[in-house]
Amino acid sequence: QGQDQVDPPVRGVVLGLLNILFAAFVATQARYFFGGAALVLDTGDASNQLTFAEYARRGFFELVTVAALVLLVLLAANWITRQDDPRHARWFRALAGMLIALLFVIMASALHRMWTYMNVYGLTELRVYTTTFMLWLAVVFVWFIASTLRGRGDRFAFGAVISGLAALLVLNLLNPIGVITRTNVARMVEA
Repeated sequence: QGQDQVDPPVRGVVLGLLNILFAAFVATQARYFFGGAALVLDTGDASNQLTFAEYARRGFFELVTVAALVLLVLLAANWITRQDDPRHARWFRALAGMLIALLFVIMASALHRMWTYMNVYGLTELRVYTTTFMLWLAVVFVWFIASTLRGRGDRFAFGAVISGLAALLVLNLLNPIGVITRTNVARMVEA
């Protein structure tokens, strides 16, 4: 069976190294992650001038790529972890929890970048849908913690799909076009 193919210390080393890699990435990119408008407006190096759009897009695509890879790694690691051995399960849960916490920093950065972009230029459909998608990703990882990391991995896929459908339902009930119009008109009146 797949659970006996990989030695437990190897799994721990892989997840531990991913945690170290993410921690180093978050530490070295902290200014960029949460620099906001000040970072974009910094004209110290004109050859590397960053626009608000580039700042927001990089955050979104980094988040999607990293989240997809982390989810795949965690699902695979969970599948090969012997759940009947409490020691293995504890180590997996601790390392996976740390990795998800670091991913939440990247998610917070992506939302912060999008929020900065929307504060400068207002709302569009793409910005609303992108923000909704990022929030849904956060829900998926919270569900991963609540289901898979608590030993109920068989519920994860169902909950992830249901949360996606719920996000679509809420989005449609909120009438994104109406929200965008009201928000942008209010911005113009204030200006």
